[in-house]
Amino acid sequence: MIPVIPGAILAAAILTPGANTGSGPLAPATHEPTAKPSARTGTASWFAAPAGTAAAGPALRRLLGKDWRGQRVRVTAGDRSVVVALTDWCQCYRGEDRERIIDLSRSAFAALADPSRGLVRVTVER
Repeated sequence: MIPVIPGAILAAAILTPGANTGSGPLAPATHEPTAKPSARTGTASWFAAPAGTAAAGPALRRLLGKDWRGQRVRVTAGDRSVVVALTDWCQCYRGEDRERIIDLSRSAFAALADPSRGLVRVTVER
């Protein structure tokens, strides 16, 4: 007589090729769809605009969807952040290693970095 070891049959079924037919307790797990990203990292610049406003680049507009105008986003550079309202769009561009994703008002940029720098690496969150 062959001794029966609890779990041995299950282990044999898992290790046997073709044993998992997709039905029963060995069916593959289903996964929930992944959440839409809520942040984008890239480069920010500044331009002459009313305080607290910004212009969204193409990548940021894709992230926010077709109702992007008027949305408020948090822009973070290092340990500093500012909340701005998106009131305009910008063409921006893809650089060699960084993508410009947002143009900030001068005052919003100054809250993150010295405006004489011209560009700063940021993360933009909804």
